Amino acid sequence: MGRPKDQKFWEYVEGIGNHLKCKFCGNVFKGSPSISRIKSHLAGIPGQGIQICNRVPDDVKEAALEAIQGANKRRKTMRSSSNNEVYNPISRQQNHEVEDEERMQMEVQDIEQQVGEAGTSFLFEMEDNVENHVGQSVQFVETKGEKLLTTKLKGAEFEAHIKEIYSCLRDDDNVSKVGIYGLGGVGKTELAKHVNNELLRTPSPFHHVYWVTVSPDFSIHKLQDTIARMVNLDLSSVDDKHIRAARLFEVLKDKNFVLILDDMWNYVPLEMVGIPDNMKRCKLVLTTRSLNVCRKMDCQKNIKPRRAAPSPASRARGVPRVSCQGSTVDASQTSVPSSH
Repeated sequence: MGRPKDQKFWEYVEGIGNHLKCKFCGNVFKGSPSISRIKSHLAGIPGQGIQICNRVPDDVKEAALEAIQGANKRRKTMRSSSNNEVYNPISRQQNHEVEDEERMQMEVQDIEQQVGEAGTSFLFEMEDNVENHVGQSVQFVETKGEKLLTTKLKGAEFEAHIKEIYSCLRDDDNVSKVGIYGLGGVGKTELAKHVNNELLRTPSPFHHVYWVTVSPDFSIHKLQDTIARMVNLDLSSVDDKHIRAARLFEVLKDKNFVLILDDMWNYVPLEMVGIPDNMKRCKLVLTTRSLNVCRKMDCQKNIKPRRAAPSPASRARGVPRVSCQGSTVDASQTSVPSSH
């Protein structure tokens, strides 16, 4: 990502989980930082939420600063400066002499005039948009989760439900929770398993898909432990429910993921578990027998699969036809559709 001559600055960061860390000071960049933010971190130019590096070698700092100045000159008319002039705007040493401090302050002002707040903001926004968009092609292949065994079900409506749920998760920012409800044996879990596998099989913006079977003996403590194991978080020594939720939230908040909760019998307060409620980064799919559970969970899209009537041939053999039909219910719909 970034211009070819800027590639060298990627050498000064290293991956740590889903984030990048500065090799000099250990600062962890949030999200997927653009090369402009990394250069500003190394050059010592604050602003836009950037933490400056206080351990970067002088030659790296100077190179980063020169790269930033060159990028801004291409976007904005600036007054010319000497090619031999070297800027060193930021220093964290506490025992500077007075004249050095004054010189540094003058140089900071000089650079701010050349770069300009508007120019810097424009640079950050443009490179963030371009590079993060390009970076999605890398994130798509990082989707992780457990592929589940499924039955090859037939039925156009069943296939349509898979596509509809997948589209809601991937493309619809107005849908963060999808409920799949209906009587036992109609194919709720099977539908959710197909969605799980589809998310792992095809490109999506999610890095992780987490599958959790809730079961009737559900407890928030048990659910926290299950999710914590999936994200390599040890909560075994923590008993306080609020601390457990806070620690789980800190791990999950920066992840792009889909959480599938299968076989829910009751309402689960996500904030008490520690599950972020972010419509773009965190999405939820749940299966339950009760439409009321879907509504209490604030599902924006509710889907009711139903098993089709067996064909005469299958009835004659005594073997039910494996098929699935269904209906879709928006959150605004108040009546439960009947199944026939």
